[in-house]
Amino acid sequence: MVGEMLSDIVVGFERIEPVIIANVALGKNFILIGRHGTSKTTLARILAQGVGGGSYVIYDATKDDILSIAGIPKTKALEEGRFEFASGERTIWGKQIIVIDELGRATKENQNILLEILQEKTCFGQKLDYRVIIATMNPETYAASLRLDEALLDRFYAVLPVPDFAQGVRKETVRKILDLNFSKGRWEAGKEFSRVYDAVRSHYEAFVSTPATREAVLEYTSRVMELIKGKTKAYISNRKSIQMADEIFAIGAYMAHLKEKEPLSAAAKLALEYTISVPAGAELSTALQCHNACKSILENYALSEADLLRYEFARIPEDSVKRRIRFVLENVREITKHLKEIDGDFMLGYVLDHARQLRTKASTLQNLVHALKEVSGYKEVKTRAEGLLMEELALRKKALAASLDTQKIKDMQDVALVKRIDELLHERTPEQSKKIRELLTKDDFHELLAGGKILPILRGLVRR
Repeated sequence: MVGEMLSDIVVGFERIEPVIIANVALGKNFILIGRHGTSKTTLARILAQGVGGGSYVIYDATKDDILSIAGIPKTKALEEGRFEFASGERTIWGKQIIVIDELGRATKENQNILLEILQEKTCFGQKLDYRVIIATMNPETYAASLRLDEALLDRFYAVLPVPDFAQGVRKETVRKILDLNFSKGRWEAGKEFSRVYDAVRSHYEAFVSTPATREAVLEYTSRVMELIKGKTKAYISNRKSIQMADEIFAIGAYMAHLKEKEPLSAAAKLALEYTISVPAGAELSTALQCHNACKSILENYALSEADLLRYEFARIPEDSVKRRIRFVLENVREITKHLKEIDGDFMLGYVLDHARQLRTKASTLQNLVHALKEVSGYKEVKTRAEGLLMEELALRKKALAASLDTQKIKDMQDVALVKRIDELLHERTPEQSKKIRELLTKDDFHELLAGGKILPILRGLVRR
């Protein structure tokens, strides 16, 4: 199963899309490798715009040097024996996304600079706050391409060959490439990815924090790497084993977002190819044989929807009452569908226990009551929610009556207004009852009342 997030940006990237999206979402550096004219740089630029929020920089490894990257050293700092650089639009300081174009053509000096940036996340000893580095390069067979330093290559989590459609390309594919090239929307597509990135991060954290799932991935990685190293002469560093496990969590998180049946197993196949086989030169067929021998370890530990719901609720800070309540209200259907009733009672009960703290108490209770009408069971929670709502409405009716008294309204129609409201609230079908209930559950009810604005509104509703 593959997603279609990149289909509005590039053509033919479906297979590597899970790796790209997962690594961008979780800040894991990767390389796009392929011939010129295959949209590598275009994709990197659009991804940078979507994630970096404008805080990104693109370097050409064949032209940009240390002054381009770090900027000009500050004279005063040098006199004091410190390295400090003047920040600018083209410098690396404060950037979230760093794109390095034509990495394979970088000089040895520039590769050394990049090694520090990748390994230590510093530049001349100064801390960097970037989220992810995306590098692009042409195949090493190109005459002008330099041999990429192995230590530098080892710092990238994945090396992704991109399709070049050199032979056997169909006219439909060419037409889609042309359509994308002349589409203005192509350059805006990356800005819509934030929701998916958030979902990927949530799934990733859930996988890593769940003992059974974490144990499954680590055990699988240990076994599969033992098999691969015993069957290949290619050098595979211990760092790659760590990256392999992390990529399974990351790519699996995107697969889980796509509702893949076996997200971790599917992720492991991609991680083996792009974290181990391509960078290290190990035979993919051998790696997949090793995967097939170990994949059952991953297929028995996928997170359930219930696990994810419990995790998502728990990861919201305890003092973020509004966020927790909003999460429950937005997921009432999923909570009542996937959780055991005792667990569902806890989450739904949280809303009832804490709604009184909110200015939006009435509308919060109203929304919960409405959502619970669509689900079966949960009789106790439903009864309690409806009771608390009616209690709050009663308090608001009393406040309205008190307001009428203090304002000494002589119009008997206004004096009878509260009684009429009470009658309407107990009628089940009239439109007037619904509109008045909506008015009484407004978040700014007390402000309207204090400002004398609610009486004219109620008068109009009752007299219609």
